[in-house]
Amino acid sequence: MKQAAKAARPKGPNSIFVFKISIKGIRPQIWRSVQVPGDFSLADFHHVIQRAMGWYNAHLHSFTIEKETYSDDLSNDRSGFGEDAEDESVTLERLGLEAKQRFLYTYDFGDNWDHQILVSKILPAQQCSQEDRLYPLCLKGERACPPEDCGGVYGYDEVMEALKNPEAESSADWTEWLGTYDPEFFDIDAVNKRLREEPAG
Repeated sequence: MKQAAKAARPKGPNSIFVFKISIKGIRPQIWRSVQVPGDFSLADFHHVIQRAMGWYNAHLHSFTIEKETYSDDLSNDRSGFGEDAEDESVTLERLGLEAKQRFLYTYDFGDNWDHQILVSKILPAQQCSQEDRLYPLCLKGERACPPEDCGGVYGYDEVMEALKNPEAESSADWTEWLGTYDPEFFDIDAVNKRLREEPAG
């Protein structure tokens, strides 16, 4: 079965993309630098973002690139505004991305986690190893992903305040819910282990 999965990409990518992913509205930044084969679709890249950042893939998402919206939900109610969306089966290479270009990835239309995606580099695939042509890789990163369903950036601010002042009466519900959450924790080896899993179809 694994051989059959690899056969789906007989030629391999022409390019390897290096992206910096950072959550907007949070300081210090929560970010990851990832290397992704150019024959990955936006749908594949969605799963890379989820695994690299530490999200649970429990909500809807979309990409906004040069005023065009891409999503896996084409029902026109993707974000509650009746916007049409393009199919995210398009590959990274076919998007015509350029180095230093920025675009937006939004996860969870309730909490509205906006991620800025920066195209850091575009490398010829021939300069990369065969392994790098098949698998995404996390190169660097800092800080833990926010807790899922914590209420977006404003909820995250409350989380941080509760962690700073755990004895405060207003922190009681948060500290119980958060458990052992450490906002500074980042394990690149664990991230890369997750990234080796096949992107869900």
